[in-house]
Amino acid sequence: MLLRKLRYRVILQYKKYTIFRKLIVPCAIFKILLLIVVAPSFLCTFRIAHRILGTKKPAHRRVLKSYQR
Repeated sequence: MLLRKLRYRVILQYKKYTIFRKLIVPCAIFKILLLIVVAPSFLCTFRIAHRILGTKKPAHRRVLKSYQR
């Protein structure tokens, strides 16, 4: 009886592992590929929006010579 339960657990774990490998791993690969495809277009629209709004990158703060030591 104990051996049968143990065998059942091993088979169940193996099935869970194969389901994970067959479903979740391809899903993760799909998400990465989708991100690679979508990211450039998102960045392009971000740049276009900045041009339309007229916002610029903030200028670097310049340190006055009197404050330098």
